[in-house]
Amino acid sequence: MEHMIGILRQEIRQPSNPFQNLSERGLCRARINALEKIIPELAKQNPQPRISVDLGRGYILLGSRDATTRFVNPFYIPAIHHYFASNRVQFEEDWVPWLKRWARV
Repeated sequence: MEHMIGILRQEIRQPSNPFQNLSERGLCRARINALEKIIPELAKQNPQPRISVDLGRGYILLGSRDATTRFVNPFYIPAIHHYFASNRVQFEEDWVPWLKRWARV
């Protein structure tokens, strides 16, 4: 609910009459939602995330990972550089890798 209020707040274009504009934006949003339910082809299709498993019936199992990237411990940087060099991956010599941590099962 708070997310929807934030979206509608951003869509208000006339600060002189915000309540009328807000009601018009809400009505427009409701009409679009109704049309998408009646004609599903109109709805925007979000692509399935790269690391996920389709469980069917509209459910997707997502891989868990950090939302932010992190610096690699300096102890591991030479090993990562050696791995990339041995697999002919081109990179700058002073490149410092950033990684996202994945969950373990």
